[in-house]
Amino acid sequence: QAAVPEGSTALKAPALRLDQRAVVMTVAVGKEVGDWSALKKTAEDAFKLRTGFQLILERPDEKLPDAPAQKSKGSWEINKAYQEIRKAFQQEKHMPTKIGLKGGAFIELAFISPQVGARYQDLMDAVGERIGWAVKVRPSSNQEMISQKARELTPDEWALRGAPKIYPDRIVVPVIERPSEEDREKWAAEFLELTGFVIDWEGQKGTT
Repeated sequence: QAAVPEGSTALKAPALRLDQRAVVMTVAVGKEVGDWSALKKTAEDAFKLRTGFQLILERPDEKLPDAPAQKSKGSWEINKAYQEIRKAFQQEKHMPTKIGLKGGAFIELAFISPQVGARYQDLMDAVGERIGWAVKVRPSSNQEMISQKARELTPDEWALRGAPKIYPDRIVVPVIERPSEEDREKWAAEFLELTGFVIDWEGQKGTT
């Protein structure tokens, strides 16, 4: 990947943090790299200039272990708290895809995107008050799930011709027959509701 500095290797797919306008990449750095701090800053500055987004390069060996869990007085036992959160979302359109204790200080809920999670802030605040834990949204998107939803939503007659291309703020689906503006608007509105992402369909060259 172009954003990875020379001498380093990406360990997993980048994580988008749209609320922070940032892209987080976890990398392994080779022993031949001398001044990693300087190389890292150069790569981050170049990425910011090129995309307008902040690049955050993380190394597993630099991460500090999470602090022990700290409950405030009256906080529920953690598994019971998880059950209460799941119960609170039973009647909602979107369920958290993952629930976990973050840094021992708060419970983090992962959604398909942080935009979707933000729609439930009032609900999270209310359940957090009941269980005695702060409840927050994970600031990164599930790119695989978003791409899958894009493929599922695209009508067969538009004829997919490749994998969806995901960007920090949108996703583009390559198709053979680009749909009319009216159809695009209809399906884009549904996709936005499902994922919190903007979507468009890109026809072959020469199509409109």
